[in-house]
Amino acid sequence: MTKGKLLKTAIILCLAVLGIWLYKYSPRKIEFMGYYDKIGAHRVNDLEKLGSALKYFDAIELDLVYQAETNILDVNHPPAPSIGLDFSEYMAALGTEHPFVWLDIKNLDSTNAEGVLKRLNLTVEKHNFPKEQILIETRFPEKLSLFSTEGYKTSYYLKQSLHKLKPSSLASEIEKIQKVLTDQPAVAISTEHFDYEILQQHFPKRTKYVWCLRHSKIGDFRIVRTLLKDESVALVLTRYNPF
Repeated sequence: MTKGKLLKTAIILCLAVLGIWLYKYSPRKIEFMGYYDKIGAHRVNDLEKLGSALKYFDAIELDLVYQAETNILDVNHPPAPSIGLDFSEYMAALGTEHPFVWLDIKNLDSTNAEGVLKRLNLTVEKHNFPKEQILIETRFPEKLSLFSTEGYKTSYYLKQSLHKLKPSSLASEIEKIQKVLTDQPAVAISTEHFDYEILQQHFPKRTKYVWCLRHSKIGDFRIVRTLLKDESVALVLTRYNPF
């Protein structure tokens, strides 16, 4: 191979690598085309990322940990160390913007639900943020009705990798989910896109919130397009890596 051909090949390879790298950071991926209003940014846990995400997304997701001893909703995803960002400060940074806010409250359970609700109400009302624009998500759904009654959207964070369970274990998990949904008709369900087809089979009309962070296989793209077209899917989270 001549030096000219080697140089041309090297340039093409460099451009291909650059294109893949840029696509990784792009908030406008091809598989989401036509449904960008249904896409939200995942794990927007600091103010710098928030400012960037609001330029491209109408919805954001963040993680909270309720600190009962200080009565604070800390913006944090354990085991990462806290950066000391209070949810009230986060809400203040939104100003007059009202994106859809998906709250994954990591330690919300029956023991602290009332404290979380009280603190959340104080924060939301202080910043005049509409409750119907907020989703409360937790792995412990027993007290979600408290939040639904107050006007928040709510979702049961399901056990992961249902598609890997044996039939008997899957049947047991589906029965557990069904009981929660029967007891709390206002509660939605949320999971990763790998389990979408199972949920669509058993809960076709239930509102769904889905995150799609690892979709590298060709078959995954088909699932992504299918769930975006599904009217029962309210929102899809994507990984967002600002430059």
